[in-house]
Amino acid sequence: MITRFRRVLGLGVGAALLLVAPVALAHDGPGDHTQAPRDARSVTEAVLVGEGANTYQSVPNWCQIPEGRKNLGPTHGGVIVDKKGEIYFSMNSGDEGLLVYGADGKMIKGIGGKDLVGIHGICLNEENGEEFIYGAMNDKGKVVKLKLDGTVVWTIGVPMESGKYKAANQYHPTGVAVGPDGSVYVLDTYNQAIRRIKDSMVTTLVGGDGIIGLIDGPGTAARLGAQAGMTFARGQLFVSDVGSARIRAITPGDDASTTRVVTFAGSGRLALEDGSGDVASLAAPMALAAASDGTIWLADAGNKAIRRMAPAR
Repeated sequence: MITRFRRVLGLGVGAALLLVAPVALAHDGPGDHTQAPRDARSVTEAVLVGEGANTYQSVPNWCQIPEGRKNLGPTHGGVIVDKKGEIYFSMNSGDEGLLVYGADGKMIKGIGGKDLVGIHGICLNEENGEEFIYGAMNDKGKVVKLKLDGTVVWTIGVPMESGKYKAANQYHPTGVAVGPDGSVYVLDTYNQAIRRIKDSMVTTLVGGDGIIGLIDGPGTAARLGAQAGMTFARGQLFVSDVGSARIRAITPGDDASTTRVVTFAGSGRLALEDGSGDVASLAAPMALAAASDGTIWLADAGNKAIRRMAPAR
C-alpha cells in the first residue's frame, strides 16, 4: 500500500522529549526551529513547533523533579501512556526501572526496582481488559512482561536453543512489539535478527547469522542492517533499519521460511524528502509508533524530524 511521508516536526539536538526532558524548542517561523537553553527553568513561555494540523505546543517545566533529587537521571529507552493517561518512561540508572508521571507533570511513583533498570525498547499491550508492559533489556539480555505496578509476570533470557549464541552475553534485545495474537516480537539488533516469543517458545523469523545487509525475501534469506525501532500495525511488523536508512515491513509466518520481508519505504539517500514508497528519503530512522488508524509515526534522528506514514486513502 502506498504511503506518504511528511515531516511534521523539526527537533533540535537533544530535544527527544518535549514534555519529559529538560530541553525545549524555540520557534522563529515556519520550518525554522532552534534549540532553546537546556535549563528548562529558563523557559518561561510555551513555544510552538510543527505546522498546520501538526502544530504542537511545549509545556515549560512540565516534568517536576521529585524532592531530594537534582535530576531524573538518564532516561534512555522508551515512553508509554496507559488508558488513564499516566506516563511511564524507562530509566537507565537509579533505584527504579520505570518512573510514572501524571499529565500534570508530577511524579506518581517509581516501579520495578533496580532489577528493571536498563529497559531499552518498551511497549504497552491490553489483554482481556488489563494492560501490560513489555520491555527489552539490552544490557541484561532478557525480555520482561510486567503489570502496571511493576510486578514481573515473566522473564525470558537468551534463546541458547537457537544455536546462534556461544555465550549469553551475545544477546542484546533492543526493541519489542506485541501482535494481536499475543506473540511477542523482539529486535535482536546486534545479531541482525527478529525473534518471536509465543507460548514461551522462541523462534527466529528473520536473520540471526549476524550478516548485515539489505535483502528482501523469506526470513531465511532476508538481511537487515542495524535495527533501531519496531511497531506492529496492519498485520505487519514495521522496523526502522537505520543501517540502510529504510523502513522494512515483515509479515510473520509460522517460521523463517514462511516469513516475508520487504522494503517498505526509503530511497537509501540520506536526505529529508517526502513522498511515497522508495521516493521518500530518511536519515537515521529510529523509534516507531503506530496509531489505531494505521498511521505510523517515525523519529527520523538524522533529519531531526518526526515523520508520518499514513495509509493511502
